[in-house]
Amino acid sequence: MVYFLCSLYKEAEGIISYFHLKKISSISSFQEFEGDGIKLIISGTGKINAACAVGCILSQNNHEKSDIFINVGICGSDERSEGEAFFINKIKDVDSGEEYYPDIIIKHPFKEAYLETHSKVVKHGDIRDLCDMEGSAFFKSALKFMYHHQIAIIKIVSDTADNKLISGDYIKNIISKNLGNIKLFIDCYLASMTKNQFFSEKDKAVMSCIDENLKLTESQNIEFRKAYIALKLRGAFDKFDFQKFLNVRVTVKSESRKYFNELISAMWES
Repeated sequence: MVYFLCSLYKEAEGIISYFHLKKISSISSFQEFEGDGIKLIISGTGKINAACAVGCILSQNNHEKSDIFINVGICGSDERSEGEAFFINKIKDVDSGEEYYPDIIIKHPFKEAYLETHSKVVKHGDIRDLCDMEGSAFFKSALKFMYHHQIAIIKIVSDTADNKLISGDYIKNIISKNLGNIKLFIDCYLASMTKNQFFSEKDKAVMSCIDENLKLTESQNIEFRKAYIALKLRGAFDKFDFQKFLNVRVTVKSESRKYFNELISAMWES
């Protein structure tokens, strides 16, 4: 399942049309739409609305480990060009100082950027890179239900923080122009998370053997799987030597942690 959150209807309008989504009745006051394998919720502006909308849509559905939740919306910037789309690699809540780091393991067609989330409209000159009013709350709330790699934020620059008026049609237009790349990212993510499509029988055998040899916990297994996917996507898989970890058998937890940390470090550095 692919979940979308947009703060404004005009942000969502192009997505609704592109993916042929239909409005559904909801027990909440949020507008919700769905289609084939896709659900979308419109939160309204601000961190509280975003957090509530995340809880609403995810608590209603039995989400899977292969699902993804994407916040698509507009943002401001002093430096970036209007209409440019960015995949967020770091988020800072300006009010609390908290920082979040999405787990980017899939190749994507976007430039990456840093996002600051504010509670108030930002004036020109107060932005380090990009700014919005929902990103940090969306990410923090989604983490209550999902893992880091299942949560993504894609922001399109709508203005240069000069407080100029932006029309709804303009918002719809700049987001619609980026929907092809958003669809490409989703397709790559879903393919990588579908074992039967992405993992060969050899992959499954290697993963199963290492899982058994190192006696991985559930969380370690998830981390190992993410590193394995990233290794393949980077094209570094054929050069990586798993032999040491296929031959070792641990007997105590401390030994398991030692080999696991060594394995994960080596995989991400390859």
